Amino acid sequence: MADDDDDYYSNPTKFFAALQAANPYLPRPEFPSLKDVKKKAVLMSQAIFKDWNALHRILDLHEETIRKRWMKKNVRQRQTILQAAYPAIPSQHRPDFRALEHESFNQRRNGSQFRDIYLLPELNLEDLSKPRNLLILLNSRGRNLPDVFSHYDLEKVKLGRTGQAIVPSFINECTMYLTGQKDAEGYGQVVGWEENDDAFDDLMNGIGLQPGEGIIALEAQQKMLSFLLKCANSIIHDLPLDGPSLPEPPPFEDSLVELELSSIAAYATGTSFRIPIQFDIYYLKQLAQTRVDQAQDHIWSLREDPSYFREVVLDFSEHRLENLVTAQGVRHPKLNTPAFWEEVFLSVIIDAYGSAASWTILKGQLDALEVLRDKHEISTNRPLPEEYDKSLSLLQHFLTQFMKGPIIDLKKGAFGSPPLRRYFFRLPQDPHTTMIAAYSKPVAQLPNQPKIIPLINRLFDEEQCFLMGRHNVLDEIDRVIRTEKRESDRVTPWILNQLAEMSIVSEFLRQLDFHQPRIGFNHPVQEEEQFKWFENIIKPVATFFIPVNSQGHLGVASLGTPKPGRFVYPIHKKLTEVTVGQIRKAEAELDAFWAKADSVMKSRIGITINEKLKEYIGERKVERMPEWVEIKPPTTDSKASPTNQRPAGESTLDVKDQFALLNLERRTEATVQQDVLKTVRKEKVKTRGIASPSIHDPSGATIPTQALSKSSANTVPGATLTPILVPRRAYETFTCVFYLPSADRIPREVSWSDFLHAMTSAGCSAKRLMGSAWIFSSTKHFSSDAGAGPNAELGSTRSIIFHEPHPAANIPFNHLRKHGRRLSRRWGWSISKFAVGS
Repeated sequence: MADDDDDYYSNPTKFFAALQAANPYLPRPEFPSLKDVKKKAVLMSQAIFKDWNALHRILDLHEETIRKRWMKKNVRQRQTILQAAYPAIPSQHRPDFRALEHESFNQRRNGSQFRDIYLLPELNLEDLSKPRNLLILLNSRGRNLPDVFSHYDLEKVKLGRTGQAIVPSFINECTMYLTGQKDAEGYGQVVGWEENDDAFDDLMNGIGLQPGEGIIALEAQQKMLSFLLKCANSIIHDLPLDGPSLPEPPPFEDSLVELELSSIAAYATGTSFRIPIQFDIYYLKQLAQTRVDQAQDHIWSLREDPSYFREVVLDFSEHRLENLVTAQGVRHPKLNTPAFWEEVFLSVIIDAYGSAASWTILKGQLDALEVLRDKHEISTNRPLPEEYDKSLSLLQHFLTQFMKGPIIDLKKGAFGSPPLRRYFFRLPQDPHTTMIAAYSKPVAQLPNQPKIIPLINRLFDEEQCFLMGRHNVLDEIDRVIRTEKRESDRVTPWILNQLAEMSIVSEFLRQLDFHQPRIGFNHPVQEEEQFKWFENIIKPVATFFIPVNSQGHLGVASLGTPKPGRFVYPIHKKLTEVTVGQIRKAEAELDAFWAKADSVMKSRIGITINEKLKEYIGERKVERMPEWVEIKPPTTDSKASPTNQRPAGESTLDVKDQFALLNLERRTEATVQQDVLKTVRKEKVKTRGIASPSIHDPSGATIPTQALSKSSANTVPGATLTPILVPRRAYETFTCVFYLPSADRIPREVSWSDFLHAMTSAGCSAKRLMGSAWIFSSTKHFSSDAGAGPNAELGSTRSIIFHEPHPAANIPFNHLRKHGRRLSRRWGWSISKFAVGS
């Protein structure tokens, strides 16, 4: 039998030395004795509970006072308290990123000077100087026992661990327990595998920890609680620490506009201030449903709105590597040729329908998971049930494949965008491939290379994403865009859309990575099974996309290329015979494009695109502008009704056509029915006699109250006529959002701040997801038929995503019009839903 010294498995020092010989870049752990580790864990546990008890007592006595005093302090006063508690506290959000840049690999592994920063990346002046973050952190850490945070406090150190600034010591054949341990005696307890038959399985399931990892979590918690205790003592330094306990203050209500957690990427960081959420399936379902809605709206807008179609096509054409020149200044031979535009159209179609299908499939998986979650009692202290565990593993695989989409799109488009293409060259085109290779210009030619370029490159580098965490890279990109205007100006709305998509998928993956117990240990899903399942679930979509890609172009370039004079859609102008003619011409051009695309697809797969993918895109009717009809001059009959009189020289539409125009903008309204709208006239107010009572409509029309009362019997059951009261500023904004076309009203742009104010005045919360994307959520004010189907199952909360204009401050009218249509379709909103009030 071999000597023990030659047994690598029973001699960890020798085992790791052999690994180091094969790969010198592997971590170099320490090998303390089990006795020393147990002693260290006991001392740290005692210190943690000592500080926790003291902090908990302070909050019992003075939490309300702490809140009032902190909120009254200015930023400088808050920073003074923070720096007194942690003299070396870093200034910026995510200081671990800065620490990684300031040390070489060898400096980190030989003893990083930034160890505390890697252990506590949430402790920084930028985040904690804001009004609520420290107060939330005090409440969550001081009102909940340390074990609640144990796994999170280990996971947040990932950047320090992968960068080898922090390396867990190695102690073999034992497990440390933190989760579920409620006192100093049990917290950090180390159990040998020979002492307890379950100890090994608990370690692999994530119920327990490898002791070296547990020591890191304990160290982070000890320093966190020490810091918070110092802050609390400083704030109430003049108050006694004895007396009766007071009731806990109510939790902070979420702000209508959430600024302290500025994006979905920062949401991951923000969980360190709050109680960690264990796989928030309701929040994830909400995100998925809003993306389904947005993707469907995008598809139908491409088919219905010529100006939107033109804008999207031009956006895609401007974000391609063909826009780069070679080092010799040679343009790509295909740029702006029919073949170029054919590829652009394929990209637009595949992107639109692929997104709708992917998010619909993902939403279905979450629905199935929720059923399983309700069926089983999921606990962090027990292994996961087999069917639930496997479903989580398959969801994880689907999301990993899903993430490849926006990454590929960003690779193909980001560096060919107008602001960034000047920093890149293209290699001469290889005639044997359609692939285009780009590279950065020499450093000598780039004295001021944008920060955003290396950050985007990190998203493409799997090793960098493993090292830093993709959600952390996205958070850093968001911070740079948010805080540095020069960098923000270099990022186009198209790039922001890709980053927003990536950020949402990344949040799904982050929550699965942090899931406790660990996914896939007891019931692993083999790679072959994962791929077979994935092929099956996307099969209906693949039968559409494969013929599109493999059989070449659709032959639509002659109909869809956005050349001058095509798709001119003056919907923002007064409706006259000329503008109506231009609108109808643009709509006919768009219809011809889609008719050709549908015809080609039908010849390839025997069915049109919409018919093939109807379960993912829903069913809608494309609305079109009716023909212009001149009203005949009124008769000279002096007894003619005043409602037939119009100002001299005013051109107008026939009643039928006026209704058609209204229906174009408000086709989903439930509160004012068709028989009411047909009575709409621009009336002259009588100067004598008794005028019929009427309600003023923002279009300039009046709706007789008798007609409104009569129509109320025909409204959708359950729909409320109670108006949403908003300030006049918000009401004026909504009249632009829900613009009603007429011959005498001109639509206008609206600033983003006015739109944000209007939405929050109507009771919505607003939170930025990533870059320009914002999610608006509301729990009331819906018509009963609004969003029927997909949104109904989400209960009382509904959400919708809109994009902040970038780089301009105002929302263009064509975008505002689209926002109004989406709010009508999803929430049943129209201008008739609002009234001026306090």
